[in-house]
Amino acid sequence: MDITAVWLGLATGLGGALIGGLLTIVNTTVINRFETKRNEEKAKSEEQGNILKNIRTQVAEVGREMLSMQHSMEWICWHGAHAPQLIDDHVISQYENEVHTIYPRLLGALCVLASMDLSLYNELLLLSKELYALDGGIARAVAVYRDSSAEAARILKEHYPSVVDLYEKLPERIGGIMQARQKPEQLTTPAKSVND
Repeated sequence: MDITAVWLGLATGLGGALIGGLLTIVNTTVINRFETKRNEEKAKSEEQGNILKNIRTQVAEVGREMLSMQHSMEWICWHGAHAPQLIDDHVISQYENEVHTIYPRLLGALCVLASMDLSLYNELLLLSKELYALDGGIARAVAVYRDSSAEAARILKEHYPSVVDLYEKLPERIGGIMQARQKPEQLTTPAKSVND
């Protein structure tokens, strides 16, 4: 056998092994990069899903406090509209105690929400302002109660339709706000605001 043929065969074999080895390295590198990118995207998607879940939980907490507030307002206004003779120190005191318990919880829930999504906070703040405005009217009734229970009942009766209307609209409005953000990419970060 010719030595040149042996060297040529040896070179061809080594070249093939080298090319095969390089292809294996390239293939492994490409696959690893693809897998790494896919895992990073999966982790990011899971993280965004968790963020959305946490925000939904916080919006639910805000909604729960708003509805608690609305319930207290509706109950005292119901007395003005349907049973003014039952308005007494106990009813007035109960309302004040409930409202003064709910307000800090509602404000705290809104603060936590603001740290998560300022846009949602701003939208729910508008609903909160409606609650605060109604409570301001009810507070007038509470303030005049000692001097005139009839005037207090009149004021409460006057606010009853608005409080009932809020009961009917509050869940739908909160739900609509959240439905507008079904996907994590529709959320804002705390650094962004609708006022920016």
